[in-house]
Amino acid sequence: TEFKMADKSRFLAAKDGGHSDFASASNKDWKGPFFFAQLADTQLGMLSYMRKTDPTDWTEEVEMMKAAIEHINRLRPRFVVVCGDLVNAYPTGPTAQLQEQQVADFKKFMSLIDGSIPLVCVCGNHDVGDRPTAATVELYRSRFGDDFLSFWVDGVRCLVLNTQLYKDATDAPALAAAQDAWLTEQLSLRPAPPTLVFSHISPFINAPDEPAGYFNLEPGVRESILSRMRAGGVRGWFCGHYHRNAGGHDGPVEVVTSSAVGTTLLPSGTDPLGLTGFTGPAIGPQASGLRLVKVQQAAGQLVLAHEWFTMGSVPRAVDPAASAW
Repeated sequence: TEFKMADKSRFLAAKDGGHSDFASASNKDWKGPFFFAQLADTQLGMLSYMRKTDPTDWTEEVEMMKAAIEHINRLRPRFVVVCGDLVNAYPTGPTAQLQEQQVADFKKFMSLIDGSIPLVCVCGNHDVGDRPTAATVELYRSRFGDDFLSFWVDGVRCLVLNTQLYKDATDAPALAAAQDAWLTEQLSLRPAPPTLVFSHISPFINAPDEPAGYFNLEPGVRESILSRMRAGGVRGWFCGHYHRNAGGHDGPVEVVTSSAVGTTLLPSGTDPLGLTGFTGPAIGPQASGLRLVKVQQAAGQLVLAHEWFTMGSVPRAVDPAASAW
């Protein structure tokens, strides 16, 4: 494949609280069914980290990214969103330089997505650190633009969140407060527009009343957000972080947790919310994958039809108006 230099502007399209690929006022108008591709946890470098092999080798994750991009360029979704953990190395300390190399490769390969297909990047805990700071968030913004934003796609409002600020805001309280005030403002719009949300961490993995765990948000924080979303028009909240598929409903809000484009984790059968809930990594065309989401309307209500496909089972084409895949 012919590689071009990563288009810097493409990765900085999230700016001024919006996204430059969706700047047209006509994006607020419903134009009929469409579909988008949700990717999560490309996480270049995770496999070698887990296997304790060469930390500068992320060949297998790149192969899965390239497989995803091949599908995307054939299917031509309305947009592509990557729900966090773009790379594996953390932004500070001894891994900072490694993260810089992984980010460069992420951009190099994601630049192969056809330029007419908008790309939306979401930050994960590995991108900004488990305990983000003003400096790590600013570093992310310098590479990928805004970490929280709002844009419209063909009559549907989309919100992107930095969920790490909801997970641990100890070292970035002002940033967390700013995002939460912005979210309240967004979800106060009436009449509440049909809304989709994208983040890295899921509010819950299986049920809205589940206890706190590594892979979800603390119950008090979770309910604070979900109560606003239930009233604010949110129909789907798409997440990653779990490296497995999961999901559930909280009233009108469907939470969809998608497995990884890169390294997936196999359930251990115990501790589904924690770090002992999985066994070794699995990667390849029968393990790694992506989610396709059809956005339809019925009786004036948003209807979501979605399915997660392994790289080896992605359909040849998608009809966004059809009920079946």
